[in-house]
Amino acid sequence: MSLCRTLEESPGGCSLALLSFLLSLSLSASSSALVRALPAVSVEYVALILLVCNTESPRWLMKKNRYPDAFRSLIRLRHSQLQAARDLYYIHVQLAVEAKVIRGDTYITRFTELFTIPRVRRATLASFVVMLAQQMCGINSKLSG
Repeated sequence: MSLCRTLEESPGGCSLALLSFLLSLSLSASSSALVRALPAVSVEYVALILLVCNTESPRWLMKKNRYPDAFRSLIRLRHSQLQAARDLYYIHVQLAVEAKVIRGDTYITRFTELFTIPRVRRATLASFVVMLAQQMCGINSKLSG
């Protein structure tokens, strides 16, 4: 089993891998560089510790067909079994509707629909223009000019 597959299947696996990477990166740096970078790195460590303490997304768990784990996660988020059951059903219905809409399409066919369906093509072009305009009037243009 590959490392990516293992990290994807384990709850909190990605955040633990990122935490261990940052820890090894900070320990491999020289001591003076570590002292200079400590204020910036400490904020990242706090964020990563909070990520590890959080529960997995109930929606992600349900997509992986782990409904009991999703229910426990929802109970932790909602503090009531009734609200958690309501949200579990609501997410289940959303996933069923999404499965009907996607109907087995691959990422490649959905990507080509960005350019073949006229309405979606116009929306894609508009978002690209807005993104390009944001980049041109941001800090990147100040640094290059």
